[in-house]
Amino acid sequence: PRARGSVVLKHAAVGLLSHAVARKYKLSAWNEVFSLVLLFAGTLLFFALISYTPKDIPSWLWFSHFSPANHPAQNFIGPLGAIVAGICYQLIGVFASLLLAAVLLGFGAAKLFYPQLSVTTRIPWIALFLVSGACMDQAWRISDFLGRKVPVDIRGPGGLIGYGLSDEHHGLLPAALGPVGSVLLIVGVYLTTLILVTGLRPIHFVREMVNLTRRSVTKRHEWQVRRRIRKSDLTEQIKTDKQRRAHERIQTQLKKNG
Repeated sequence: PRARGSVVLKHAAVGLLSHAVARKYKLSAWNEVFSLVLLFAGTLLFFALISYTPKDIPSWLWFSHFSPANHPAQNFIGPLGAIVAGICYQLIGVFASLLLAAVLLGFGAAKLFYPQLSVTTRIPWIALFLVSGACMDQAWRISDFLGRKVPVDIRGPGGLIGYGLSDEHHGLLPAALGPVGSVLLIVGVYLTTLILVTGLRPIHFVREMVNLTRRSVTKRHEWQVRRRIRKSDLTEQIKTDKQRRAHERIQTQLKKNG
């Protein structure tokens, strides 16, 4: 009976182990598929954004200003790419739309190397990150610094959200908090959500950069000291060799004379 019980336990343990391995393999496969989907979506969105022209938008959309639309569409991703890019530009503007493409590409690449990275728990922070980016673009026209021309068919560089929240004359935040308060709030939300979305810690990063600089300076100083020591040793060796050869020449001359 004991032998039979041990065999049963052994088979049960093997079964649980195989089930765990199969489940882990399945999760790993889904993570890879999810990361590839994010990379694919980010790439499509990026090319749709940079090739956007309002003339590609069909007349049945509310923000269409041209009829008939281009046929075929000039957008790299076709009419669907023009529609998606147009909706992004209408809602969150130029800079935040590019941030959205960067977020998709970044999380897609990160999931390939770190499967345990959770994207769904970061969705609220990603949304706030994009909203704050739209507000910053509306207030400071960041898209101009990036060399991206604001499409003529959107309300402002920050889209409807940026215009409604941070426009200097019609925005909700400047009306409620004033120019300085709205800027501080937008920048604070942007930096906070940047940390929560990416996991980067600016203070820790600056501290590590300072430590790296100090270590680099120390190693350079040590290298210079070792180099001077090697040079002094080489100089001393050359001097000793010269004295030895001079002494040998004297000894040779004395033997000849003597």
